[in-house]
Amino acid sequence: MTDETHISQTSDESPSRNTSQIQREDFNTSNREKRRKELEHLQEESRSKRKLPTPEEIERHQKKILIAKWALPAIAFTLLISIILWPEISHLVHENRVIKSHITHRGPESSNMEQAVYRGVDSHNRSYMITSITARQIGAERIDMDHPIADMHLSDGKWIEVRADRGTFMQDRGLLDLDGHVYLYRSDGLFINGLSTSINLNKNIIASPDWVHAEGPTGTQDAESFFMDQNRGEMLFIGPGRSLRNHDEENTESHP
Repeated sequence: MTDETHISQTSDESPSRNTSQIQREDFNTSNREKRRKELEHLQEESRSKRKLPTPEEIERHQKKILIAKWALPAIAFTLLISIILWPEISHLVHENRVIKSHITHRGPESSNMEQAVYRGVDSHNRSYMITSITARQIGAERIDMDHPIADMHLSDGKWIEVRADRGTFMQDRGLLDLDGHVYLYRSDGLFINGLSTSINLNKNIIASPDWVHAEGPTGTQDAESFFMDQNRGEMLFIGPGRSLRNHDEENTESHP
């Protein structure tokens, strides 16, 4: 009897001991409070390390947004104008290549002139004049020139003068192809120089497929090529380049 009673008591105490040893951590109040404090500490540490923008940085960011607001539509408009005018530019450049491909050595049929002068009128009945130190008549149409100068009259009394080291004048078509240190000056203060320029004297169009540097009352411009239509009052610089406006220089000086 004594042994059976001892066994019974032992078996009764075993479940109680196991129950006291098993405990779920997710129902432990102290652990949840500890984790909550750790989370709050991490959040506070993250806030302290986060750098808030200064008023100067906010102002610069706002200026960038304002510049983008006006620059993006301007770029889109320039691309649209380029697409519209590209056929005319391509045609003029093609004509210039044709002129260059026709250049041959001076033959027996060539005739030379000193201080040559050629006059004509454009499609709006405005006069133009081309002079050169020497001119060589090559065939019935082409005239090769040394140091040519083209003077063109525009509307409202304005005028353009273009100088170059060499030139080829297709008289019947009114095309003048210039190369070698080309200088263009317009009476309103615009100055452009480059390696080559092509002029359609009848349509009053000037274009260059080469790099140009332009200076004027509003600033300076470097571009891969340019197109100028005096009848429409349009001037377009095409391709990558660098633009600097006079007011940009003033802003740079006043806000270093």
